[in-house]
Amino acid sequence: MKKLKSPYEMLSIKVVNNLFIRFQSNYGNKFSSQFPTEKILNAAKKEWAYALSPYEKNDIGYAIREMQKHYKQWPPTPGQFVELCRNRYKIMQVTNMPKVERSDRDVGNAAIRKMRRYL
Repeated sequence: MKKLKSPYEMLSIKVVNNLFIRFQSNYGNKFSSQFPTEKILNAAKKEWAYALSPYEKNDIGYAIREMQKHYKQWPPTPGQFVELCRNRYKIMQVTNMPKVERSDRDVGNAAIRKMRRYL
């Protein structure tokens, strides 16, 4: 996860356009009906770009795959999609934990406590 950007350093609109194409192909009218005018569509794209600006393209790709599992009927809100991005970030932090040489109870318990903080 990157540092939060200002509205002027938002995620590329190209990335958001591609994301919206994916939403349209997955959800059809359930997605597109949320934007009855071009003005509302453009405002939504800016909001999505700002909401996703702290995340890398890999985080967004992960969220798209997870979205298809968790949001089968209706498209996620920006907040729900961001949570999917965050989940990848948490998983990466846990899986990048340092390797331990010995496997005693204290080391195992310390690792479990660290993992619980990210859940």
